[in-house]
Amino acid sequence: MVANSLGMFPGRSQKACGPNSLSVLRRRSFLAGLLALAVSPARAGQATISRALLSDLIARSSPLGRQILHGYAAAPESYGDGLRMPHVDLWYLVEGKPLGEMVQWGNVLVHETCHFFARTQALEMDRRALSERASLVVFPEPGKRFFVLGGPTFPARQAVAACPDYLRATFRFGTYFDSPDDNHVCQKDGLYGLLDELSAYYCGSRAAVELVSHLAQRPADYAGKWPELLGGPDATMPAHQEFRGYVLAYLTWARAQQPEVFRSLMANRGLWRAYAAIQKAFAHLLEGWYGHLPVLARKVGAEVAHGAILIQGRGLGLQQQTCRELKLQLDKDRELGAMEARLKA
Repeated sequence: MVANSLGMFPGRSQKACGPNSLSVLRRRSFLAGLLALAVSPARAGQATISRALLSDLIARSSPLGRQILHGYAAAPESYGDGLRMPHVDLWYLVEGKPLGEMVQWGNVLVHETCHFFARTQALEMDRRALSERASLVVFPEPGKRFFVLGGPTFPARQAVAACPDYLRATFRFGTYFDSPDDNHVCQKDGLYGLLDELSAYYCGSRAAVELVSHLAQRPADYAGKWPELLGGPDATMPAHQEFRGYVLAYLTWARAQQPEVFRSLMANRGLWRAYAAIQKAFAHLLEGWYGHLPVLARKVGAEVAHGAILIQGRGLGLQQQTCRELKLQLDKDRELGAMEARLKA
């Protein structure tokens, strides 16, 4: 949720990049926002993000982002049995931020709203979600949704012992898996919380890819801002493999230490249908992003080389190699691989 968004984006230290020793741009941490209308920043001379501009651009560029933002805005606030879920307006966090950070903030906007919408949709779709508060909905494609009924669980940090060193070294491990915050969704809702975060990362990343692709159709409107705009989708791509590892480690520990919870989780077919759908969609998004990025970069006067986006005398280091390396480590991990094979059986 919002309080934990600072774990979404890795900071990058300045370092040499490739033979030209281009500096790597530092990524920032940021949070979220929500909806309205806009004009071209080139015509308006707009230098900062507004509610009108960002909401209109997401509505134009990202069907899934639009579905999440507009769906949550239209969701009821009362669900019976005295349960009320007032809408949360996060625009104060995003308005006035630099225009060059718009894709990053669009990423976070959809990510954070997805958390809220996942719960309200669950309550609307199935009355059982009133008693099983870990229930949620995931959104692998525009117009598609998978309901997941919650069940017995335990905090993710209890399963730290099942995590190999390479998984503990991932950027989001301390924020999500080994968090001391009892109210964090991955602690409060355990594996269901891990799925919630994976889904939100996918939805935010997809909206960012679609947004930056839309902006690149008129590169002159954002002249001078392309180093930051191009980096907007990239920083969250490793979450795909990170949460794959977290889920497998959680299950491995549950099988040994919490067999009843393990049996309940493995018997939840809705959970695994949703997980498989998000994993497949995220893998497709990641492959498409890195495959299309060189073409997109050329549209705005940049190029992709030496593991970085090279533009305006600087290099923005990409996370593609991080994604590849973690995937390879997980693919060859026998224990976690055996667990994954059970999920696919």
